[in-house]
Amino acid sequence: MFSKYFLTFIKSIILFTLSLGNTAHSSEIDSLTDYDKIMKLPNSYPALNKFVRFQMRKAVKAANKRIIKKCSIKRLKFSMVQKLSSNVPVVFPSGDKYKPSMSFGWGGVLETSINKGKDKSGKFKFPVMNTKRKLSIYQDITWKESIPMKFVLGNVVRVEYKRFGKTFNLIIGSDKFGHWIGQGYEYHLRTKEDYKELQKAVDHGYWLENTILGLKASGIFSYGDLAANMMGMVFWDNLIDEDGKTPYVKTTRPKGPYVKCVNNKWVMNEKHSFDFKDYISPAWDETINYSYPYSRVMADKIKKRILNLQNKYKRDFTPPLRLDYCISAVDFIKDQFPYHFLPVSRQVINPICRTAYIKRQKQVWSKKNWLVDGEITDYMEKLTRKNYRPKSPNEKWIRKNGL
Repeated sequence: MFSKYFLTFIKSIILFTLSLGNTAHSSEIDSLTDYDKIMKLPNSYPALNKFVRFQMRKAVKAANKRIIKKCSIKRLKFSMVQKLSSNVPVVFPSGDKYKPSMSFGWGGVLETSINKGKDKSGKFKFPVMNTKRKLSIYQDITWKESIPMKFVLGNVVRVEYKRFGKTFNLIIGSDKFGHWIGQGYEYHLRTKEDYKELQKAVDHGYWLENTILGLKASGIFSYGDLAANMMGMVFWDNLIDEDGKTPYVKTTRPKGPYVKCVNNKWVMNEKHSFDFKDYISPAWDETINYSYPYSRVMADKIKKRILNLQNKYKRDFTPPLRLDYCISAVDFIKDQFPYHFLPVSRQVINPICRTAYIKRQKQVWSKKNWLVDGEITDYMEKLTRKNYRPKSPNEKWIRKNGL
């Protein structure tokens, strides 16, 4: 029988191997150091929409290639996974009180294409930018603190779109699209359009971000990743009308699903075309929905580099860079999950934006430099405790005031 220590060692090797095997997914992005240059990138929003629509049509075509003429939900989903995510699954190692899990969210077609700046055919292009690690806000992070950060940081794209009359101009890491389509599918499998089971998805997301896709891989807990996961679940729920008995899903997609079964054949619903503005929000932008490092040591190093940026450019670089976006992120979640606003917002929105949202409602908000004032730094120190679930120092105040 293997000893407990040997199994722990094997688990560590798996984590290390997966971290190296997909740096683009498990590593982090730096949206601050080259912020001005990133904001001058061409807008990737139109190409992203066209590419996903193109891949969805390919998946529908593949799902219809069968001997028995029948709309197979299983085959359609598998085809979508192949064309948008990855057909090479990864089995996550188990955690404490958590069963091993199959995942298709490591890299895959969509994330890899965006990370490279173009798809395999070259028809769709996504202008990207990558900040060199030695120049980034993570340049002082050591091997011991984060192995992936010692190799390379992920690429980012600029996404500009209009929603309800407001223009959003966001910086999105390529990894968010892998989370959206891959981990979103995992969330969907746990809920199957029945949002009474939503807590299963929430728990799964926390486990991922506390372990193999967050703290134990890169040393960062990313609310942006969790926001992409949750909205990925919504995409898969919107794909087809799987059970025809879920009023919640029907009320949130009045145009119907993206794909319908007509005469035993899958067809695209021309009345409901895919659009990323239904999923992307400021919650995906880490200059807004800021991530938290694992330890106070990492936090202090990152804080030092952010302060250097502020001194260099003579302006504020402390996230959230835009409070109106911060509040819009919460509003977006409220629109998407009117019946499950509290549990979802608590998972996918960081305490700073949630606090801003409450203070806006109370009309007492004025921007403070949270990072310098120490609130986040004190919070980070708590993350080093074993089995600690991230909560901010003012979590009680936030919940007392309704969020």
